[in-house]
Amino acid sequence: MGDAQPEELEQQGEEDAVASPPETLEDALAYLASADPRDALFLAAGLKARPKMATEVDATGDTLLHHAAALGDLDVVAAVLACPRCKPGARNERGENAGHVAQALSHTSCVDAIYAAIGEARPNEAWIF
Repeated sequence: MGDAQPEELEQQGEEDAVASPPETLEDALAYLASADPRDALFLAAGLKARPKMATEVDATGDTLLHHAAALGDLDVVAAVLACPRCKPGARNERGENAGHVAQALSHTSCVDAIYAAIGEARPNEAWIF
């Protein structure tokens, strides 16, 4: 290992960082923004280690589930919903739950999963914000 060049060590450090599950809401949101197909696995691992992350909110009151719903990836939504501390009916500052966000963006499968977790019937009308 003593023969490694500084840029190789830096690249190895970056690869190690990518392989770590998120520990904070900010880390989780960065994974979602990366559009990496491993997002659901990383989020599930991060939520298992730190389930409180499922209830944290950003500056506008959005939870990780709100962001997953906006992304529209059912695997990611399912990973967040699988966390026992997830509150699928949580509302942001605009009064929207994650189902509203998914419906506004026409992410039908995510809408169905979120409303099933909430235990409410899915609204039929389109939400206009």
